[in-house]
Amino acid sequence: MFVNIYNDNVIIDNEKIIMQNAKNKDIAKMRKDTLDCLNYMFERIDSYKVVSKKLEDIDIDADNIYVVSVGKASVPMAKAALEKLNIKDGIVVTNKSCLNCKLRCIKSSHPTPSKKSIDSANAAIEILKKAKKDDVVLFLISGGASAMFELSYVSLESLIATNDILIKSGMDIRDINCIRKHLSRIKGGKITLYTSAKIYSFIVSDVANNDLSSIASGLTYFDNTTFDDAVSLVKRYKLFNKLPNEVLRFLISKESRFETVKKDFFPFDRVENFIVSDNKKACMLVEDCLRNKGYSILNSGSYLTLDVRDAACYIVKKIQKMDRLSAMVIGGEVTVNVQGSGIGGRNQELALFVAEKIQNENNTAFMACATDGKDGNSPSSGAIVDGDTIKRSLRLGINYKQYLKNNDSYSFFQLLKDDISITDTNTNIADIYISIRF
Repeated sequence: MFVNIYNDNVIIDNEKIIMQNAKNKDIAKMRKDTLDCLNYMFERIDSYKVVSKKLEDIDIDADNIYVVSVGKASVPMAKAALEKLNIKDGIVVTNKSCLNCKLRCIKSSHPTPSKKSIDSANAAIEILKKAKKDDVVLFLISGGASAMFELSYVSLESLIATNDILIKSGMDIRDINCIRKHLSRIKGGKITLYTSAKIYSFIVSDVANNDLSSIASGLTYFDNTTFDDAVSLVKRYKLFNKLPNEVLRFLISKESRFETVKKDFFPFDRVENFIVSDNKKACMLVEDCLRNKGYSILNSGSYLTLDVRDAACYIVKKIQKMDRLSAMVIGGEVTVNVQGSGIGGRNQELALFVAEKIQNENNTAFMACATDGKDGNSPSSGAIVDGDTIKRSLRLGINYKQYLKNNDSYSFFQLLKDDISITDTNTNIADIYISIRF
């Protein structure tokens, strides 16, 4: 028997339109259940709530407490700290609105670094230098900080070009951040060396296995990668003829004085890192919701970091093994080697590849969603598809293959009105993929 779970805090803006696109009541039911459980998850992993809870569990006590909050969830995380602690000074770095934020707030850029990224890092360093040995600095870190918060060894122009090349290269986030760290004066643990104060870091994780050295390019954690690793990645992805000469010269020089902070030299005595929210928790919440709605759960046991085409094949093979009235939830962050000039992101492109493969599966629905609310260079967070999606597009005279070729999945789903539009999610914990068989 199916149980309805309603979320009073619905954040999906176009839910009614998505429901209206269903061919029949079974597809409408699958779409409704998928969106219900997405809302259920978002309500429970709100970054304000998870930081508030963690501050109740940890006794942070000092005469002077400073805050450095950076990333896509920086504003709600900072608000929680301001309510729970007596903050002397601090900074919030975000790519969103700074409204009602009582600390100095810098609206920086994402996914491309800018002058604001450098301003943000310099402002944070000023705060760190003010903090003394008996003081506390509370870092509040979430995904997106790698672009929003930077002080580089190379020029801003070279940094911007490099970032764009890396994002479109097909690299996963760990490899991208390996190169980023070795161009940075603050990442790979280096920012911890600007102060003698005690540091607590509360982290909303957007990477596989909560790798602290990769989240936000490892701001407050040691780094095991080296310049040799960074150069090897440049070779593996054939970037020697693409990256700026200034960047190549710096990486190839491999000067030890610019190396990231290694484990043996990391200040463990005064730096503690805590994961307060992650993708695994989000997936478990979605599974709980689907289970309460009457679905049996197929355990995927996976965090996908595959190329988008390979990820689609993997997911569809899993779907084909699903029984009736079952569901599957997978987390991850697939990669796309961008060749076209369209609008979209990895989630919408994945959804379109899956739609192509399930077009004869009338009892199947699939959704891919970026938990920060924005997928790639599009304003949407992802898309929902079912066995009728490709057939409906063809009936409308839309050639989906052209949209795939041009990496223009957002435009495709805009025409079908099946892109998912989400208000501020207050988090960033990678991506969620939901499959349902009715």
